Amino acid sequence: MLALALPRSVLLPLSTTLLAEVFGTVVERIGVQWALEAPAG
Repeated sequence: MLALALPRSVLLPLSTTLLAEVFGTVVERIGVQWALEAPAG
């Protein structure tokens, strides 16, 4: 597996960035969905 070959110093910031990216996307989608549904309901 490629991830195991990478040094921890590279892997840790990479995974942290990826987690932040995913979390931001999820929060953004929930926020947009809430904003669209709020006026209607």
